[in-house]
Amino acid sequence: MSKALPAGRSWPSLPDLDLIASQARLIIRQTRKFSAAGFLQCLLSSVVTGLASFNQIAGDLKDRDHSGMARQSLHERFDIRSTAFLMAVLCDLMEQRYSTAATAVGSSGTWY
Repeated sequence: MSKALPAGRSWPSLPDLDLIASQARLIIRQTRKFSAAGFLQCLLSSVVTGLASFNQIAGDLKDRDHSGMARQSLHERFDIRSTAFLMAVLCDLMEQRYSTAATAVGSSGTWY
């Protein structure tokens, strides 16, 4: 793997997706058919490939989690809870990435 980050930088670590999913109420109880990591991977994969129908996402989720989920059940997961889950994951990653820069700017008293 080639070094894609500037010196002194590291890749953000993935937050505890199960904890975030339970806090956002995306996952109320654990099942084999649906996981927070599988959901996030399928959404990112659908964005990258452009294959984003519920059939395709449900099929991708089945390939990742080894258990089928109906597209209607998947469709019901797309609501305010899934948005809250995605926003919380994004906020956690952004906080990891930019917290040191924000601290440095805040402590120096210089605003750009």
